[in-house]
Amino acid sequence: MKKPVLHRAMRAYTRTATYAVSATALVLVVSACGSAPGATQTRTITDDPIPAFTFALAAAPISLDITKDFGPSMQVQTLFTEPLERLSGEGELRPHLAEAVSVPDPTTIDYVIRSDVRFSDGTLLTPEDVIWSLRHVSDSAAGAQTAGELESLESIEQTGPMRVTVKLSHPDPVARQSIALFGLIQQARFAEEHAAELGTAQAVPVGTGPYRVQEYSSSGVQLVRNNDYWSEQPAPETLKFDVIPDGNTAQLAMRSGDIQAANVADIKKQSQWKQIGGIDTIEVPLTKLTYLTFDTSTSPFDDVHVRKAVAHSIDRKGIAEAAFGNDSAILKGLATPEMLTGVAGSPGNAQSFLDGLGGIEFDSNLAAQELAASSHPQGFTVEVPYTDNVNWTELTVLNLQQNLAPLGVTVVPKPITQTQWISDLYAHKVPGIGFLSITASTPDPKLIGSVVGKENAVAPKFNASNWSTDSVEQALPVLNGSTSPLDRWTAAQTILTGIHEQLPYVPLFNPNLVYAIADGFAFDRDMSFYDFVNGSWVTAVKATS
Repeated sequence: MKKPVLHRAMRAYTRTATYAVSATALVLVVSACGSAPGATQTRTITDDPIPAFTFALAAAPISLDITKDFGPSMQVQTLFTEPLERLSGEGELRPHLAEAVSVPDPTTIDYVIRSDVRFSDGTLLTPEDVIWSLRHVSDSAAGAQTAGELESLESIEQTGPMRVTVKLSHPDPVARQSIALFGLIQQARFAEEHAAELGTAQAVPVGTGPYRVQEYSSSGVQLVRNNDYWSEQPAPETLKFDVIPDGNTAQLAMRSGDIQAANVADIKKQSQWKQIGGIDTIEVPLTKLTYLTFDTSTSPFDDVHVRKAVAHSIDRKGIAEAAFGNDSAILKGLATPEMLTGVAGSPGNAQSFLDGLGGIEFDSNLAAQELAASSHPQGFTVEVPYTDNVNWTELTVLNLQQNLAPLGVTVVPKPITQTQWISDLYAHKVPGIGFLSITASTPDPKLIGSVVGKENAVAPKFNASNWSTDSVEQALPVLNGSTSPLDRWTAAQTILTGIHEQLPYVPLFNPNLVYAIADGFAFDRDMSFYDFVNGSWVTAVKATS
């Protein structure tokens, strides 16, 4: 098998940067009602049929083959092509097309495939289909966008009547989770016969899911229920995804009843959505990190006191309120609790550690003291690029410009396009001060390891700060390759503590995703972001009275 070349964190970032709202189309809504995660439902769930349900997409899928588009399209793709396992928001894996999964050693994953599953055309799912699909999504030589998420896969072979064995090139603590997310299974025969156009309207992949694609165009996607689906049938008979790029237009469509759900792309406008009669808005926590970067290999940011002076000059709370309203959290470290829970042992342990870091205080006196203690006590001039259509980056630059001026530091804002932003990242040309936004593909701390370390301080890797320490170098192999959660938790704490103390990065915000759902509909259980990524959300959609 050809070895993938793209890095998991870089690919996660690219999808975030390319689609301004990251995974906006990945999620429908999360709970029946309420403006906070886990809110108590007030709508009464019924078993009434749902003839049609329409969701507003910000943009049409580029392709319905995951190897060509694994960002916003995944919510649609996982309704007709399915994974072997489903990943929960807590990092738990649940059998799906595979009825059993075992890990006999750190570099082997055995899948026992269900024998009663049929594709939507009536043919049985076979190990050959699974093998072809996993090779397809990990084939970097063919340009699979998903290959960077599956870089440790070395071989995929049939080892029994319904058994498929995946061999890894090295221990990878998130390989199984990545296969669960990106290893969507499709019929090999159809895919091979339509290789050139696979994923287009002329060659939609044949899958085993609860729906099949009826229509696909630049206007959206329409799916109809697969009445021979092997598992629980969803309530909506027809699912339609209409492309509505403008938020105001989506609001009008919701008011008129043309759509039943939508992503609130500008989350500060949540109050406007709430004014629509019967509408509920729901906040969805996301493992998304936004942060400031310093190039610690160049002056003046090779001086930790300069970095601290800048960090103490950022009014995170004020910027967050201006950019996101009340729908974001201030990061206390370069991780969210959800990213750490799997190795920390519990959400409480993860949160306790982050609380212990304490974040960075906005304090002009502390900023002045740090600059006075630096090698640039009289200040300096720095040009700071920001992406011209991502408002929190511009707000942060203007905030720094205002707050650093009294210290003799001149900040010169420079707007750039997202395309240039991504290009600079891949070329390892992030300037003295830059901005990054990454979303963890899996609820795991491995992403943290991709932004530090000597090995990652070169193009096209992801250590934009060019920062490392001896303790970080020792912790990285453990974080990236150990099979011991306790050892990985220790390594994650070492790296996060080092980042907090030396500030190669300044953690900023973790904004929520916000969604609106029309009166008459709800979910019958609590949902997570990953439920929508893996397709399980659709069986929770119910009519209400």
